[in-house]
Amino acid sequence: MKSNIIIILIISCLLLASCFSPYTGTFEDKDNSGESYGTVTISIGGGSRAALPWNPSTDSNDLEHFITLTDSKGKEQNKTLPAGGGSTGFSLVAVGSCDIYIVGVHSGIPKSEGRETVMINPGPNGPFAIQMGPSPINISPSSATVKIGKSQQFSISSGESVNWTIENSSVPLQGGTFIDSSGLLFIDPGETVSATLTIRADSVVTNPSRSATASVMVSDLDNAISPSLSGIITVPVSYVINDPASPINVTVTNFPAITAQHSEQGGGSISIQWYSSNINPGFPPSGSTLGAPITGSGSDSYTPPTSSAGTTYYWVEVTNSIDDNLDGGNKTVIEVSNVVMVLVTLAIPDITSWPTAATVTYGTQLSFSALSGGVSVTPGSFAWTTGTTIAPVSNFGYSVTFTPADPSTYEPVTQIVPITVNPKALANAAISVTGTFTYTGSAHQPTNFSNDGGLMTTSDRTITNYGPNTDAGNGTVTILGSGNYTGTRTLNFTIGRAAFPSGTTPDHSTNYPWTGPFPVINFQIINPSPPVVINGETINLEYAWSLTQGQTEGLPWQSSNTFSIDFTGVTVPSGSFIYAYVRYAQSTNYEASVYTYGSFGAIN
Repeated sequence: MKSNIIIILIISCLLLASCFSPYTGTFEDKDNSGESYGTVTISIGGGSRAALPWNPSTDSNDLEHFITLTDSKGKEQNKTLPAGGGSTGFSLVAVGSCDIYIVGVHSGIPKSEGRETVMINPGPNGPFAIQMGPSPINISPSSATVKIGKSQQFSISSGESVNWTIENSSVPLQGGTFIDSSGLLFIDPGETVSATLTIRADSVVTNPSRSATASVMVSDLDNAISPSLSGIITVPVSYVINDPASPINVTVTNFPAITAQHSEQGGGSISIQWYSSNINPGFPPSGSTLGAPITGSGSDSYTPPTSSAGTTYYWVEVTNSIDDNLDGGNKTVIEVSNVVMVLVTLAIPDITSWPTAATVTYGTQLSFSALSGGVSVTPGSFAWTTGTTIAPVSNFGYSVTFTPADPSTYEPVTQIVPITVNPKALANAAISVTGTFTYTGSAHQPTNFSNDGGLMTTSDRTITNYGPNTDAGNGTVTILGSGNYTGTRTLNFTIGRAAFPSGTTPDHSTNYPWTGPFPVINFQIINPSPPVVINGETINLEYAWSLTQGQTEGLPWQSSNTFSIDFTGVTVPSGSFIYAYVRYAQSTNYEASVYTYGSFGAIN
């Protein structure tokens, strides 16, 4: 089996929301023989996720390709690369400073063996985004005006080790103009006034390489020395609400040079002002536009409050001022520190024991299951997280939320609490046979039922018995409860009569022997058709009369073909006819047939 060469890349990451440097690196998946399977490009732009575009070559060995990532907190993630190319993503999270190690691209595991993909999510309550990629370096101050014969101290805000050089200058420099390994720049007394220099700092960590520059103007004027700041932490810090916080400290590394300048100029001052903001002001921040000055924060140390939860960004401005000798130099210089993010989280409630849930019957919402026995040192209450949920008989418990009485100090917490759900009796379920059934000569066996208001599924019932269900009338089906239901229940349904078969029409003679005189008329329908037998059922004729031709409703049907009609007291128009009707009668399984009719008269 082939195995690939493992490449290790360390990406230092700084957890600062919206303040980061993107990173891109390409790695080749190559085995010991030099065969390449493709390349993976790690594209990181900040946030908690990053993309892994994968451009594979032909893989005749049907190997699975994946990439492993870990951070300095010991979390690991393996991401399988798409077989046909494309992009996948990864998430890693850690609190505080961390390194992300991309441990190469791996091949050599057959797909048939499989590999579990581990996803490390930032979680629903993640307070800030993760910046992945190398931390930028920044020179402090970023620009300075230095008088001939004087010096200027430069530093790196993050405090990491760098190599200092003078990258270029506008004129050839004198021999006494140089920068030493600590970042202290010396300007030769004979240096050209108004010459410009570019100071460069290169990180000693070269994978990947990072650098920063600062500009310098050579002057013969007396300019206030720009404070060089260090000591400000560069990683987020977090506290639980009301816990004591550690102070944030700032050090003016060139303070001796500044005080010496004050003595030389005959006076001066150095002042410190801390700022805060609820939004990240970026770097460098501007206290006057993006933050509020903190009253009484004039020292080199500030302890952030932890009395309320939230994220606050802090930074400091250090101002050096010298007495104005009216030579036109810059007598006041302000240097701004990097931004520190301080996260104050709510406290976790002290819960001694979680409650137990009362047993309910299937179909009952969780809110009707009483929670009892929960004990918490922290004042508050227990309740189902989603009380409208209807739990099935088979379940793994449901989420219960503890809501603190003081939500400004404690955060709500949840835990899965077991609950026993008894099956519902079929006798109490709102179920019935659905559909329309008509006599066909065969037995009906319905399979569709109403579902108890959406609660019942096919796995909750089994059909155990059908009635005869052939003739029109009442049919039955018996079901047995299972899953969320228990017991048996017989359901009734109606089988309707079939329409009388078409093509079978009764007949009779058009001769109607009748006698009078009016108002008593006697007549007989003669030579009617014989009864018919359909599906073993004998169906006889029935007869009716009317003074209206083609009447369809309200006919006085009878089984005898002989009539005696007394019109005494009835107004009958002169010359009226009597119409005689014949049809096959309604039977057990069939509706009545269509009728035929004839007439005789006039009867008056």
